[in-house]
Amino acid sequence: RGTASSAEAFTAALRDNGVASVVGGRTFGKALVQHAFPLPDGGALKLTVAEVLSPRQQHLAPATLADLRDSTASARGGLLPDLLCAPGPVLPAGAGDPGGDTCVQAALAVALAPP
Repeated sequence: RGTASSAEAFTAALRDNGVASVVGGRTFGKALVQHAFPLPDGGALKLTVAEVLSPRQQHLAPATLADLRDSTASARGGLLPDLLCAPGPVLPAGAGDPGGDTCVQAALAVALAPP
């Protein structure tokens, strides 16, 4: 949920090439490459110079806060997963049983399902 940049592009590539199903929540949609040009007065001009697209040319458009709150297909930003699930509480590394997380259970069901 809220994943951005290279992780998002990598996930889109895996899904578009048919080698992975995406389970979880909508990604953030940070797929713009920006460059700051310094100005003589000490300010800067921030210019978008590139946009990351999926292999199928899907725009990984920046999500708005409303998009992140609305996990339905009508929201526009980021990647919509193949299987939406509501994540459980975030546990510190090595603490607790991740098997109790609904997204972990959903991902295991997808991974273990016959082709």
